[in-house]
Amino acid sequence: MKDEPRADAGSHHFHIAEKAVTYLRSRYAEPISYAALSEAVHYHPNYIARCMKTVYGCTPLEYLTFFRIEQARRRLIHTEEPVSQSPSSAASDRQHILFDAL
Repeated sequence: MKDEPRADAGSHHFHIAEKAVTYLRSRYAEPISYAALSEAVHYHPNYIARCMKTVYGCTPLEYLTFFRIEQARRRLIHTEEPVSQSPSSAASDRQHILFDAL
C-alpha cells in the first residue's frame, strides 16, 4: 500500500516525502501542480518525486491519484452522495480514470 513508508523515518528522503504527502493530502480536492508542490516543499519537483519513489514507491501524481480514489471510495461507502459530486472527482481532470478504478 502506498501509505506505508518504505524508508527509514530519520532519512532526508523520508522527511521530504512526508512534507509532500502532507501537502497532497491537505489539498487533494483541488487541482495540484508540480510547481505548487515544489513551492510548498521547497525542493525541485524531480527531487520530490525521487524522494517519494524511494519512500512510497510512487510519484507524487501516482500518490495523489491513489489518495483521491481512496477518498472517493470512502465517500461512496459512508454517504449517499454520487461519486460525480465528490471533491476527489471534481479535482480530477481525468474523471474516467476515477470511475474505472471504483
